[in-house]
Amino acid sequence: MGGVLLLVGAAALIVARLLTQPLRQLETASRTLSRGDLTARVQIRSRDELEHLGNTFNTMAEAVENQVQALREESARQKRFVAAFSHELKTPMTAILGYANLLRSGEQAPDKRHRAAGYIYHESQRLEELSRELLLLFGLEQGGVALQDVKLSAVWGDVRRSLPELEPRLRWEGKDAAVRADRPLLTALLRNLILNAAHADESGGTILFWNKETADGVRVGVTDAGTGIPPEELEKLTEPFYRVDKSRSRMSGGNGLGLTICAQIAQAHGARLQIESAAGQGTTVWITLKEVTP
Repeated sequence: MGGVLLLVGAAALIVARLLTQPLRQLETASRTLSRGDLTARVQIRSRDELEHLGNTFNTMAEAVENQVQALREESARQKRFVAAFSHELKTPMTAILGYANLLRSGEQAPDKRHRAAGYIYHESQRLEELSRELLLLFGLEQGGVALQDVKLSAVWGDVRRSLPELEPRLRWEGKDAAVRADRPLLTALLRNLILNAAHADESGGTILFWNKETADGVRVGVTDAGTGIPPEELEKLTEPFYRVDKSRSRMSGGNGLGLTICAQIAQAHGARLQIESAAGQGTTVWITLKEVTP
């Protein structure tokens, strides 16, 4: 009888440990998660409610880890944005204050005074453009774009009229089509892409505006034969104030918001900005818009 009781007690202890082991795993993983280790997971293979509870815990832990990672990335992007914006704002303000102080310091020679006034005017224009594009960017992030039926030929005409200095280099390849779009915003997108293409190809080569029908809609894009973009830079292009060639962009007056705005315009149209490029082989950027069928 004593032996039987001992065996029953041992069996009960083993069963109890088997039943409580999953709960101990969950307790340990929960404590690990609460200390900030978001990789904590459990491995429960009991084929019962405890296994289901373990899978639910793992799903929750993975969701928490993904959310925290997304928050960290967003915080890092915001810090980069603030740092870049502060630098972008400081540069023209320093120039304006410096030349304004020069003019206040006393009578200057006419050529020196004219040069100082020119710098002040140029940097003030940069500030105005920066504020205008920031307002557009913030407005796009709020959404609310009204799409209408728009002819690509009309948009092409708007783009050409806005860039008279580049018109000899522009060429359109494709058949006219009607798409669902916001005409001013689509014009702004294509104008920015063409300006980027002109900066990338300073030899004066042709800048191609093109469109073609696909299974998903009408693909509309711009292609240049310029310097191209290294592969490691492609993912960063739509970040605010990011420049591939920082010195050239600043000399030409760019502020690094063009492709950011283009990406937001594409998103407002339910599309995504696509970029293909290789160093020394030019760049192609496009979006796909919904076609209006007759």
